[in-house]
Amino acid sequence: MTEQDTFYKLKANICSGMKIEHKYRQMDDPTYNWFCTINEIDAENNILKVTVTSAAGYSHPEDWDMAITVGGLADGEYIKSRGARE
Repeated sequence: MTEQDTFYKLKANICSGMKIEHKYRQMDDPTYNWFCTINEIDAENNILKVTVTSAAGYSHPEDWDMAITVGGLADGEYIKSRGARE
């Protein structure tokens, strides 16, 4: 499987309710100590509407670039922590 095949497979498997965390989440550095929940997918405009939640429990909404997020998953920067296709 090529890198591009991996990208397309991951893109097809992103779904609402999926939770993603940074691979360094378990470190003491608060920069990485968060996870996000994908709330809405706008594939036509390449946008993921997510809620980012810190280790302290504070959360806020963000719009993420879908292609960058899928690339981060493919490169192992982000880890799918839980969530299922809805």
